[in-house]
Amino acid sequence: MTLKTMKPLATAAAIMMATAVVAAPAQARGGGTTITAALHGSAGFPNATGSAKFKKDGAKREFEAQVEHVRSLAGKRVTVFVHGTRVGTMMVGGLGKAHLNRSTELGQSVPQVSAGNRVNVRTAGGALVATGKF
Repeated sequence: MTLKTMKPLATAAAIMMATAVVAAPAQARGGGTTITAALHGSAGFPNATGSAKFKKDGAKREFEAQVEHVRSLAGKRVTVFVHGTRVGTMMVGGLGKAHLNRSTELGQSVPQVSAGNRVNVRTAGGALVATGKF
């Protein structure tokens, strides 16, 4: 390579690096905020485990919760609460797992969630299955 051919390549490389440095923070800001909570079993359901996740990106909000190791509740509905607000119900499957997804993009109600808010999963009778904190 000659000096003449190296100069345009160096210029192109510098432009690509500058673009990457400028574009990276924009993606981080546009990605929204995600917080998670680990769920652990109550005295009545000591083997229960699970998780909850809340994502906010502008006006769009998503909430997801799951619980597992509750085979004794197979075929029954459990209710998910965040900071005392009912988010929704989920059916426990034969393997003792249940999953709930909510999204404002689908026209569903998703509450505002903040760090420190408690997540509770309860039976229809009100018994605590699992709990955790964002």
